[in-house]
Amino acid sequence: MNKITAFALCAILAISTASFAGNKSGNISGNYSNNGNDDVVKQALANTSEGKMFADLALTTADGKSAKLSDFVGKGKYVLIDFWASWCGWCIKEMPTLAKLQSEYKGKKLVILGVNLDKDKNAAVEAVKKHNMIWKQVYINKIDDVSTVYGVRGIPETILFAPDGKIVKRSLRGDELIDFIHKNVK
Repeated sequence: MNKITAFALCAILAISTASFAGNKSGNISGNYSNNGNDDVVKQALANTSEGKMFADLALTTADGKSAKLSDFVGKGKYVLIDFWASWCGWCIKEMPTLAKLQSEYKGKKLVILGVNLDKDKNAAVEAVKKHNMIWKQVYINKIDDVSTVYGVRGIPETILFAPDGKIVKRSLRGDELIDFIHKNVK
């Protein structure tokens, strides 16, 4: 490898690393479309803010069956939704946090539900195996719903729902998520 090629590779790596490090979420607009309609996204955020009732989403289970968010939310337990994708480094970085919560709360008052946004379901299935995601996983049917129904612009994105289906908190990660769950899920 000559010096120019090595320099170019280092520059590309530095730019990629800086972009990744500065953006703590995977921007879904680069991978999926919300048709550029920021007003729709803003309205979705307003409609699904803390204290509001959940909005339903069409989903598919890991075994290919149809499901809805209402099959999980509003059933008497807290539900933590994690929107994620296998290509999202920040999503994968959050998996140990979710695994810790799963081991602490499994069978208790909290259900963790991974909502995968991958276009390639095989990539999602491989990521679930590789990162030992032992909590329930579903797949979004219409990717635009993530932004037009919940106002999600980037991932990872978490939403905690109360046992009655109201939105308790959005966008928590890491220790902040663990602390909030410990203090509020009783």
